[in-house]
Amino acid sequence: MAQGDNQGLAITLLGKQHMIACPKGKEDELLAAANRLNDELNEFKQRAHTKSDDKVLLMVALNLCHQLLSADAQHTKQMNQLIVKLLSAVE
Repeated sequence: MAQGDNQGLAITLLGKQHMIACPKGKEDELLAAANRLNDELNEFKQRAHTKSDDKVLLMVALNLCHQLLSADAQHTKQMNQLIVKLLSAVE
């Protein structure tokens, strides 16, 4: 991707603004992701009663990665089941 294909986009996480490089045309997707992440961060911070933003960021990142890996494993399992059904139907 050429350098000119990115632009700076301001997002807010835990009350702090950050400038993030964003490909042109992907601004809405990045803002939606940032809003989702900020919601998760704020919810965890309230539940955990911690003042450490670093700990909140770490725990939410781990939780989101776990959710992603679990969803990926479930998707793979469903795809394998569909492949078995298709192979059975073909035979």
